[in-house]
Amino acid sequence: MAKHLIENIVVTSNINQQLPLQTLSISIPDTEYDSEDPVLIFRFNQPKRAVLITEQGTVSCTGVTSIEQGKETINQVIETLKQHAVPIQEIPEVYIQNFVISINLRKNLDLDTISKKLQPDQIIYMPDKNPWIEYLYDEYITFLICTSGKIICTGIHSIDHAHKSIDEFLKLLE
Repeated sequence: MAKHLIENIVVTSNINQQLPLQTLSISIPDTEYDSEDPVLIFRFNQPKRAVLITEQGTVSCTGVTSIEQGKETINQVIETLKQHAVPIQEIPEVYIQNFVISINLRKNLDLDTISKKLQPDQIIYMPDKNPWIEYLYDEYITFLICTSGKIICTGIHSIDHAHKSIDEFLKLLE
């Protein structure tokens, strides 16, 4: 069986209120205001994570490898907002937006052979440019298949969905 590793989980939440992001970026240390999007960015180290908050109160956390870590990071940001006079009454629900999972088959892959096994309208394969196949598994999930035997899977919303989709995908490669 191939080794699976969760590389990243994106979790989201919503505090359902308008936020003065530019003002908050001035009063909260170590934050950054991006006026083009506009979002307020919190960055963390150990482990490296980022939280983006929109003016409408949508909160997105990336860089975590467990759901619990994502919840803790969002709760940490909410506590920081409360300390800076943002009146948040309840801790909001946290939802999984996306998993990024790596798979290591521990063998080199012949992408030309694999590309013939997959539906042509579901792949992007440019062997002259890139040593990988981008396989559009379904409307959400994409697999990036590399000649080294490493595969990246993204677009998954639950661990159960991940296991099922990865198992079905690996059967296609046999």
